[in-house]
Amino acid sequence: MASRSRRNPQVVAFLGTTGSGKSEALNAITGKQIFATDAVRPKTIRPQYHEHENCLLVDLPGIGEADVSRNSKWLKQYMTVLSEGVKLPVLGRKLDVHIVVWLLKADARDYILDANFYHDFIKKMPRIRKRQTALHYAISQADKIEPMRDDGGWDTDKAQPGSKQLANIIKKRRAIAACFERQFSTVVAFSATESYNVDKLKRLLTVV
Repeated sequence: MASRSRRNPQVVAFLGTTGSGKSEALNAITGKQIFATDAVRPKTIRPQYHEHENCLLVDLPGIGEADVSRNSKWLKQYMTVLSEGVKLPVLGRKLDVHIVVWLLKADARDYILDANFYHDFIKKMPRIRKRQTALHYAISQADKIEPMRDDGGWDTDKAQPGSKQLANIIKKRRAIAACFERQFSTVVAFSATESYNVDKLKRLLTVV
């Protein structure tokens, strides 16, 4: 992880739509079940914070809920955190967000909501435009990309994608890189449940 003190940690915020696997990813990074997860209902209804190896990890509520008023609240919260930083009572001051890791669910049919939010808001923010805050994209639950269990699908013995599944993962990484104006090599695909590429996910916490 980045060499920073506890008083001046590297702040890493995890964003994404509801169910994109933010809390699951954070648990994989820390190696502990710290952030609540639920396969049916959203569990993160307010920002959650956790210190990990001189990083301050921030789990933000997912956008894209059916409740329009709540969704609007989360969007506003995202903008506030990214523009003004986060404030912890223990420090008594605000900390800028140094890195944003945006989670995209592997088996999602499309990323229209994410793309709209990026193009309409995120890319226009001063800290993003000036590259004061790094923006990375990660594809969660890579083991669920088709084909899942057929020939060429997930290799359960090696805990890694088979040839056909890997080819589809690469296609998805390229599509996401193009949509969100990233370099292909910086888009990481991982699976927390299968412990696949979690090391690459962790490395995003140091790339500023």
